[in-house]
Amino acid sequence: MFFSCTRSEPDITGRWVIDNDFFKATYVLQMKEGRLTALVLDYYDGTTRISHNAQNKQYLFKNLERERGSFIDGISGATRKGIDWEFRITQMANDTLLVEQQISGKVLKELWVRSNKKYETF
Repeated sequence: MFFSCTRSEPDITGRWVIDNDFFKATYVLQMKEGRLTALVLDYYDGTTRISHNAQNKQYLFKNLERERGSFIDGISGATRKGIDWEFRITQMANDTLLVEQQISGKVLKELWVRSNKKYETF
């Protein structure tokens, strides 16, 4: 008999919410053609409001790939201070993601929390 132990990758697809002092948002993370996408379902920062619309889908990102336990976009132009990505997502716990975004050479960090609401595949 032969047994193989393979480590399954954590599933971070689904609905995620952000509710902080600066904005509120809901995104759906989906795998499409081996890449992670984040569809904007709802976003509001006190000035700008975005709501999901089937005719005008908006994405926070569309092209993240798994690398060293995280998902990154691997863009080539964002290399200040040794950072070679624009977005990076790391799973901190089953229901918590650390989402980092490079903006103007600085790294913005957010915690996203999994929502138990059902979501459709868009």
